[in-house]
Amino acid sequence: GSTGSMSLAPKTDVIDTGRALDDVWSILTMITDADGNVYLGTGPDAKVLRYADGLIEQIYPVKADDKSDNAASDTRSGSAFQNEHVFAMAKDLAGRLLIGVSGQQGKLIRLADTPEIVFEDESVQYIFAIALDDENNVYLATGPNGRIYRLNAFCQNPEIIYEARDKNILSLLVKDSIINAGSDERGLIYKIDPETKRAGVLFDAEQNEIASLLVD
Repeated sequence: GSTGSMSLAPKTDVIDTGRALDDVWSILTMITDADGNVYLGTGPDAKVLRYADGLIEQIYPVKADDKSDNAASDTRSGSAFQNEHVFAMAKDLAGRLLIGVSGQQGKLIRLADTPEIVFEDESVQYIFAIALDDENNVYLATGPNGRIYRLNAFCQNPEIIYEARDKNILSLLVKDSIINAGSDERGLIYKIDPETKRAGVLFDAEQNEIASLLVD
């Protein structure tokens, strides 16, 4: 350890991913669901992989031979996905996967039978975090304009809840109808009332970035 101490390492198992990670540079985010499935968001080709029952498969972008006639136009494979990244994922009210794709144009993808773009804005390049409140409204932490968006439970009617001075909002936590949001550059945690859209600084860290938040 960093203090010169030595301790036993936790037990680990190596997962056989086959060739699923061959062209993946980084696993950027990971979530699990109630069924024990593990979802990996990657870069630089904005892939989402699902690990279940000892098998790993790519579920986004949809491969060419898996497309249906109703698949969204963003299911193209190949160079169209260079330099795009999945920093954030969540499950919506109906258990569908929400995928935040970041790159030249940020977008929120809802994945059911086929992918569907449910949010994009020309001012948004990055979606760093996704959080849901008790009413299943969807909140997005974005950059490079430091905006927090709220969509309803059906991923409709987007509105800006807060726009910070910071370039990027990196983390979100919604608890008791209050938003906690972590920023870059100044390392601030904001406490925001989404109804009044008033905000205050809950914590000012010595570090420059608040990468994640968790309620104990």
